[in-house]
Amino acid sequence: MVYNVYKLPNNLTFLVGTKPEDIKETIDYYRTQRGFDWPIPKDRDIKILESMKISCAFPLVSPEHFISIEAAPDFIVTVYANAYDHVKRIACVFEKLKRGPLFRFQTHPHQFFLPRCIMEGLKNYDWGKNEKQIKEWMSDRERRLTMSELNDQLIREHKGLENN
Repeated sequence: MVYNVYKLPNNLTFLVGTKPEDIKETIDYYRTQRGFDWPIPKDRDIKILESMKISCAFPLVSPEHFISIEAAPDFIVTVYANAYDHVKRIACVFEKLKRGPLFRFQTHPHQFFLPRCIMEGLKNYDWGKNEKQIKEWMSDRERRLTMSELNDQLIREHKGLENN
């Protein structure tokens, strides 16, 4: 499958469509319905990719605790344990997140707008098969974090945000 991708300038927002019109119509939706001043890209500004991988995690992520979901052909969504419930919830209610032809998928720190085929792939994923593992990872993570480690991690993340 081919994915058309456009990153909004000076922003951590990515629009992914199965055709360039998906991207342009979603931007037009935000311009007309929400008053955003997002530029409508020219075709040359839209990248064409044969495969994609995106990640969803929240601060204090354990980098070794994740699952990979092939939501559509050659489109992998890496879901870290601490974002598992969040992504699962989005997948269940994705129809409510329709913005033009694409669907809003908020992660940390990125925002994506994804086509129906990817959102349906997430919705149809067997989330139950990972529940036990995710709970173990989250339980282990909580035991390992002391207040000192928590403060150190928050300071590092805050500094990282300042540098971006």
